[in-house]
Amino acid sequence: MGKLQQAQDNSLQTSNASLGASEKIAETLANQLKILKIEQDARIEQQNRRPILELTANSFEAKGFKIKRLVNGAGAPSELIRPMMKSNGEATVRFYLRNVGTAPAFNVTVTANTSSEVFVNCIDLPFYKLDTNKSTGTYYPCQEPFLAIPPIYPRPTDRAEHRAFDSMNPDFDGAYDVGFDVALQIPADIKYFDLEIMIRADQLVPLRFRVQCHTAII
Repeated sequence: MGKLQQAQDNSLQTSNASLGASEKIAETLANQLKILKIEQDARIEQQNRRPILELTANSFEAKGFKIKRLVNGAGAPSELIRPMMKSNGEATVRFYLRNVGTAPAFNVTVTANTSSEVFVNCIDLPFYKLDTNKSTGTYYPCQEPFLAIPPIYPRPTDRAEHRAFDSMNPDFDGAYDVGFDVALQIPADIKYFDLEIMIRADQLVPLRFRVQCHTAII
């Protein structure tokens, strides 16, 4: 009887040890599954990160500059914009790009199209003016109405208050937002014309914005 009891005790100990090992294996597998789930969620979140670009235009109104948010799409309503005009028929429309998405916008390009009577002299980053003739204050005609913009990073929602670098737009943040000018040559008899802005970037469906420019003196 004593030997039988000892054998039963040994068998029970073996069973308990086996059960403990199984529990440890199950716990290890559960932890590994949790880690894999976290890694998978992180990959999915990373894959779903996209830049989202907003475009606003600056209008030279009688009471001062006014910022107007533009709507993307061929069928979107055309916003009325008043360019800054010069006596020689040159005009400038300033636009602002902001990334409100979850990933940087890389390889951003801007092109502009307008009616055949209105000529796009240049598209330029307004704080550099690489295509400006400093002696006359006028633009050199660009070979192509095309602009490549450095990466645009999402502006943090908790960004501290800042001092705008552009007096035309008090909300402009030079660390994240990008401003650019479209310089135009407008015949004297043209009072209204449509201007189309196309924006392309990696991971971004091309954006199309339309504004109606009003050149009458206000």
